[in-house]
Amino acid sequence: MIDRTMRYMVLVLLLAVAFTISIAGVDAVPAWIRGLSIRLQIEPDTMARILIGLSVCLAGMLATLRARGRALAVIGAAAIAFSGIADLAAWFSTENRAFILWPILQIVAGMVPLALWQASRKPTLEPMRHPALTGTLLALSILVAAIIAARAEPPPLTEAPTRIDQTSVARDEEGRLRVHNFTPEEWTGVGIEQTQIPEHLPQITELVGTEPSVVILYSPYCEVCHEIFDTLIAPDPPANVIAIEVPAAGDPSTRDMPEKEDVVCTDCTMLNFPRGPMWLITTPVVFTTENGIITCVSTSSDADPERCLAANKEAEAAKAASP
Repeated sequence: MIDRTMRYMVLVLLLAVAFTISIAGVDAVPAWIRGLSIRLQIEPDTMARILIGLSVCLAGMLATLRARGRALAVIGAAAIAFSGIADLAAWFSTENRAFILWPILQIVAGMVPLALWQASRKPTLEPMRHPALTGTLLALSILVAAIIAARAEPPPLTEAPTRIDQTSVARDEEGRLRVHNFTPEEWTGVGIEQTQIPEHLPQITELVGTEPSVVILYSPYCEVCHEIFDTLIAPDPPANVIAIEVPAAGDPSTRDMPEKEDVVCTDCTMLNFPRGPMWLITTPVVFTTENGIITCVSTSSDADPERCLAANKEAEAAKAASP
């Protein structure tokens, strides 16, 4: 009886996780997982879909395996408890703190089934009567979970109502890590001074000026960034290119990342954001400006820098042709 209660509790928890992320969106994704997605260069909404799919898949497998899913239920409960502990650690180490009740709920929700597992006896398993049917149901659980994850549209991350950090040190006066969140997908049509860039690089406004300009946010570890400089910029460089390096989060040497290699752009104005804080920017980001207004933005999600570079060439040609 205790074992069954434990399994059903984990099943309900997994479905609750999937439902919560589907409704609340990226805001419901634990902070440590959002940080992991940044390091892996995975879009936050994609990570949310992955969590939804995994939760639904594990719940379906638990419902299918029943008593044989005891070990799977323990793994699910341990994962929830671990997520809460990691989320609580992230809460203490970051400046933009979310609601502390969420990591505490994760810890409690994961520890209760684990306590029931410790108090229960391993059930006696009878021979499986319909192994083919069980295998079919397991495959169906994976398929349904994949469909749900693919069709899910979790709301994007909302900005936390915390003070705006405008300094360039790694931690604040209380020792918490500073986090800078950029939203380049919202920059089209706004002035360069309305973006988050001048808070950290005030000279960007003067460098852009009124002439048609190209600004590239890149990482030396980003292979796509190198391709943009080598295949799109170098053969026919725009008149005014400003390249801004985005520091990698944490220690890149401890992760499976490409070798660091500086980009080659002899005619570019090279800048970099201060090292230390966590920069929530998925590179590459390419945008163009004219008269200080951003006219085109290409992010890692749409991956269409050619469109913006072509628009810049047209603006340069129109500028040259004007009296």
